Amino acid sequence: MTAGTTPPGDGAASPDPPEPADQNVSGNKGKDFYVVSGVGRDVTIYPPADRGPGAPGSRSSRPSPLLVGGAFFAALIVVVAAALYVRDHWRPGSGGADPGRTAGAGATGAPGTAATSPQAVTKPLVKPVSDMNPLKLGTQDLVELYGRNQDWLIPHPAKVVGRPPDTGERPAMGFYRFVQQRNGIAVNHLFFNTTIQNVTKGAVYLRSMRVTDLHYGPPLKGTRLWSGGGADPLSPKAVLLDLDSPGPRPLLFAKVNEQWIGPADRPAPDARQARNFGFTLPASGTESFDIVALETRHRSCEFTLTIEAVLNGESQQIKIDDHGRPFRVTGDPDNVYWMFDSPDPARTWRRPAQADDGSDARFASATDPLTETDS
Repeated sequence: MTAGTTPPGDGAASPDPPEPADQNVSGNKGKDFYVVSGVGRDVTIYPPADRGPGAPGSRSSRPSPLLVGGAFFAALIVVVAAALYVRDHWRPGSGGADPGRTAGAGATGAPGTAATSPQAVTKPLVKPVSDMNPLKLGTQDLVELYGRNQDWLIPHPAKVVGRPPDTGERPAMGFYRFVQQRNGIAVNHLFFNTTIQNVTKGAVYLRSMRVTDLHYGPPLKGTRLWSGGGADPLSPKAVLLDLDSPGPRPLLFAKVNEQWIGPADRPAPDARQARNFGFTLPASGTESFDIVALETRHRSCEFTLTIEAVLNGESQQIKIDDHGRPFRVTGDPDNVYWMFDSPDPARTWRRPAQADDGSDARFASATDPLTETDS
């Protein structure tokens, strides 16, 4: 419609349409669609009289299909956005309102406490705990056996100065604290205890134990320290691990021959005398193992242990290590070391070779550093 024309129904008479000037008007191309061609000006097109503007069924009264489709998708987007909002803000424990609870009826019972979802259990169902203090073994015979063979190496380049203090504890404990403060590494044999805790409500079956992450290396250098004394032979019970043997595996013995512990020409443990490993842990039960790892060859060794367990019908591997690090032991079959026998202030460090040839000279001062025995 051109400016200046007045549509019918506005109270003004409609002007007669101008004579067409070379115009061609096609017939009805489908209900109310006309095609006009020509060069005339101020052409006014009127729809059929029975379908004028606003008439039911006329194009001017029906919404466009494109408009209907756009409105539908807009409504769909609004519905989806509202659903996402409800999910993120009304979920219990998300910080939003919970339509199923009031502000004063939280999960903890405290007024105004919001409900929270249960937290997932992240701690292991079977927990191993290692105690590296050989004086805390569960088998007293093994404690005494260690006390007679306290053999440690202070790794290079640390210097050893002073002596184990006399703190009123048993001498073996003072010696152990002295070497641990200097990061001592066990020599020839490593004594430690591992306790397996069942923190489930059902029984756990400990099926077997094996060596894992086994690595050998050159012997460690440093200052070797020894303390102990002789006593009658003992027969302690323990898990014995002979790292000198090919394919070493833990062996559970009812009796351990003390000769297996000695570094000089020691006989190999007889695996035929070993017991079967299987143990059943009841709910909340524990099982403790005293373990002795032997390495008497002139080399060092690192390893961990793994227990194969059955929990709720499924296999589970329980790794045992030294508080996240591998166990370490170094082998040294000779008798070159510094010896400390007693906390008696009159005593000090001496060399066994010096004692053998009668030249067991004492240090003039306890502050002199000990020379390295393995360099």
